[in-house]
Amino acid sequence: MDKQFVNAQLFNIVTDLESERQDLNLRPLPPQGSALPSCATPRHN
Repeated sequence: MDKQFVNAQLFNIVTDLESERQDLNLRPLPPQGSALPSCATPRHN
């Protein structure tokens, strides 16, 4: 087999494995944690 072909195949395998990794932060962010400051508080009329 061609060395370049083997290297390309190994690269594809490693890339596929890395793309299947699960995100380390599995919990949803709290409402105020990810919201804009002006949108995080309820509006009072």
